[in-house]
Amino acid sequence: MLKIIKQIPLILKQVDDTNHSLTVYVSTSDIDRDKEMIMPTAWKTENFAKNPVIVNSHNYDSVMNIIGRAVDFGTDSKGLWMTIKYLVSQGNPDADWAYVLAKEGMASFSVGFIENKSIPGEGEVKKVYTDIELLEVSQVVVPANPSAVQGEAKYQNAIKTFKELNMITKPEPEVTENTIRIRVEDPDKFVEDSFRTITISADKGIKAVIGKYKSDPDGPTHTQSYIFDKDKWTVEEAQSWVNERKSFETIETKAGRIISEANRTKIKETLVLLKKVQEALGELLDISEPITDSLESEEQKTMELLKSIANKFKS
Repeated sequence: MLKIIKQIPLILKQVDDTNHSLTVYVSTSDIDRDKEMIMPTAWKTENFAKNPVIVNSHNYDSVMNIIGRAVDFGTDSKGLWMTIKYLVSQGNPDADWAYVLAKEGMASFSVGFIENKSIPGEGEVKKVYTDIELLEVSQVVVPANPSAVQGEAKYQNAIKTFKELNMITKPEPEVTENTIRIRVEDPDKFVEDSFRTITISADKGIKAVIGKYKSDPDGPTHTQSYIFDKDKWTVEEAQSWVNERKSFETIETKAGRIISEANRTKIKETLVLLKKVQEALGELLDISEPITDSLESEEQKTMELLKSIANKFKS
């Protein structure tokens, strides 16, 4: 089916500077430039909810284009709204800049969807969408008039906010005689007596300082900074490691522990093996030859068991 893309100017509902999140409308029931309308009740979001990432300008060439995640979404009488948590200070400057632009009102949101049902409109309305499936949400650039004073003022304010944000969240690495410390979160966000140091890799000389957010003191721990053995790392190497880790991996935190590199590798290897088993069982399930009477009862039981497992994988 053809994917349809619609764009609307930014409509802010709420700003949460502490968590770098915004609640915005990504679609409304207003008549768009194509003289079409989307009913708020039309949205189907089940598939989007499986991986609710926000992408930079519909660009899927790199994971670096993932700038945030929809942590909550729903519909009201106005349209489809989302609370988007931006990946600020996670090693991706595009996410930082996207947050600042959206916060200053210098952004639009664009939705990609598949039409399931629609009805003819009346008057100036050509079509009304009544059943559509949400595929993707992107933050895109607002067409602007460069001579507009209001636009220039917003831009200058965005630049100022971006610089302040980076000064707060991205200080220079702290280098001592034996260690290199790189901060990834503002320590003021954490409960003071919740900090503790854990070992990420003894062989590589990497530790992490973790703690609990003031906003969620009973929740999981989060990484505040990384500490590197100066004998094994340069500042550039340590910063590159942090940037890569924050960009390409989600650090799993549960019960005060971060999954070790060794266990992370084991999980990946196990998933690969499970995928191969699933494919093999799928091929077995597709065998069209019926079980003949010549098969012994034990072989029949084994075949039925394998087919049962294959069916569970497919479901």
